[in-house]
Amino acid sequence: MRSSQKENGSSRHNSALNGAGFAFFVALRHLTIYALFMEQENRTQPPDGYVQWSAKDRFEDRNGPIFVHKDRQPEPGQGLLKFYAEQRHCNGGGAVHGGMLMTFADSALFAIARHAFEGDHGVTVTMNNEFVTAAWPGQWIEADGELVRKTKSGLMFVRGKVFCGEKTILMFSGLLKRIEIKARLRANGRNGACFQTLIQQFSAQNLVHR
Repeated sequence: MRSSQKENGSSRHNSALNGAGFAFFVALRHLTIYALFMEQENRTQPPDGYVQWSAKDRFEDRNGPIFVHKDRQPEPGQGLLKFYAEQRHCNGGGAVHGGMLMTFADSALFAIARHAFEGDHGVTVTMNNEFVTAAWPGQWIEADGELVRKTKSGLMFVRGKVFCGEKTILMFSGLLKRIEIKARLRANGRNGACFQTLIQQFSAQNLVHR
């Protein structure tokens, strides 16, 4: 009888420990989710004078967000585009991953040449990147540049740099191609639904478009 009572007491004790452990795990999980939520909330706040670059580009929003100067005319020393580097943007060495910097530079190509698209979409034909130095988390990374040339066929030559303060991080250049979807639709008298169909077709072909 005493042995049975001891076994029952030990079983209840183990059950209590298991229950406490489970409660601790659940609490820790909720705290982790809350911390991630707060990080998400904090990172989506644009700096003064900037707005989110593209709310429709899921890739950029997921990996950014990226912000653009609301008047497209930043003060001297300020970038046209910005993103805040976090730990999730870093490589194994603790620096901002080169893939993130190139993604940012690709966005900058389109932001720099945006006025030349005249409302149409475009694709990246080619892009060159030269890494100058490392970027680190906890800082605003910026980009600016110029449209060097636009041809009659819709090709755009763009160049610029990614920087942090006075430090140049990456030099980039690229060739963009204007896709005159809207112009063709207007000429043919098509409606907005047809335009959306064409956009979906371009998306299905995995083209880089803005």
